[in-house]
Amino acid sequence: MLRLRENGRSTWMWLLLGIIVAMLGVRYVYADNIDTSSTTSSITTSTTANSSSASSSPIVGATSSAIAWPTEFAQWTQGEKRGVFSSNPYGYMVDSNNLISESKDGNNIYLKFNLIAFGSWDKSQTKFYILSKTNDQYSGKDLNSDNVTINKVTSYFRSALWEVKVNIPEDSGDEFQLCMYDNSSTGFHETNGVADDSTYKYMLISPVIGWHQISVIRTNVSREYYVGESSNLTFSSPAVQGDSIITVNNNFFKNASTVVVGAQTVDSNVLKTSYTIYSDAEAIENQIEGLLPLNNDDYGLRATMTYNLPSAPQKTEFFYGGLRNIVLDDTNLSKTTVNTKDYLYGKYVDTIISDIGSNLTYTWYYATSDNESSLKEVGKDFSDTKNSTGILGSDWMSFPESSSFLKYVATQNSENKKVYLMMKIRFGGDLKALTNPILVQIQSKHTIV
Repeated sequence: MLRLRENGRSTWMWLLLGIIVAMLGVRYVYADNIDTSSTTSSITTSTTANSSSASSSPIVGATSSAIAWPTEFAQWTQGEKRGVFSSNPYGYMVDSNNLISESKDGNNIYLKFNLIAFGSWDKSQTKFYILSKTNDQYSGKDLNSDNVTINKVTSYFRSALWEVKVNIPEDSGDEFQLCMYDNSSTGFHETNGVADDSTYKYMLISPVIGWHQISVIRTNVSREYYVGESSNLTFSSPAVQGDSIITVNNNFFKNASTVVVGAQTVDSNVLKTSYTIYSDAEAIENQIEGLLPLNNDDYGLRATMTYNLPSAPQKTEFFYGGLRNIVLDDTNLSKTTVNTKDYLYGKYVDTIISDIGSNLTYTWYYATSDNESSLKEVGKDFSDTKNSTGILGSDWMSFPESSSFLKYVATQNSENKKVYLMMKIRFGGDLKALTNPILVQIQSKHTIV
């Protein structure tokens, strides 16, 4: 007897099922909650069963009028490749090689993903639906044939890996699930996915995807953010296609950072995409311009990082460096002492030690505006300075009364030259982190003798 499906259903069973469906007339989304009474046309494509790739072709969507939309999200349908000659569960593929991603072309935003389905799925009459949630209210819509294209990636024994690209309507809520229904001979099974859940028969359901409302988990992207670490961000959204994933509004800082997609997982039914931002301290260790604080109150350089998600760009404010400008006046300068601990944001040091480890050493450097790139060690040129090098978190550089360094700053300022300070942090001789550079200013109120 001719076999039509991977699970071995025979022709007479499908004839019987067709008679039952015709008698019932109307189904509904989720557990018989889909209206199948409306007609659709077949897909036309040049894909062959043995081809490894093919040109994209449209899937015809539904035009339903009698849908009872659910009031909660369903468990997602996870596909799995168990082997070329194995029974591969139908469903969405989510792993390091199969990312659910998002891109923009003109005014259109596309969701692209891979799934396991029947080897001749392109001959089917699949119906696509979006179930949206906004402010705890659920609604839905069906998609027409212009919204979906498919492309066979790899053929297996009876199933195949398919690439699907969907034009997601802008008004798809704060978050949504993309649902597919197909009870035809080239469609889906009664039970699909790794979980083999028969609650929603003949359906493939995506994880919950953040659309206009994205949750963000930040690791060290805050006031304590500094060059030299790897920082992690996790979003409840698809991955971003393209090179410009994350941008920073400071070009010098941006040039020292690279962004790598870390992992994509489904956590409690919600799609999560993680990124790691690697920063190269050596790329800007002698950079002054563009990295100074914007005012004398900020501990570091105020900056904005943007995650360029087409549906909902995410902005993160942070401070790079943790060091505040030192501003003094020349009144009683000979009796003034300065401890850099008072100008360094406390959590900056704690974060570095927590992330990189203990036994970190530091060295303070200075430069002047007539030669910004020539940084020199403070301790070598101003020997009365205390702890110009030391153990991070235990020692703190300080300038004593009648400090030769502060007198030098006052003289440079009187000649309209600027003086900068920066701390470099090392482990075993290797550069690990930096503070931002700062200005050291002596405001003149009296003539310096």
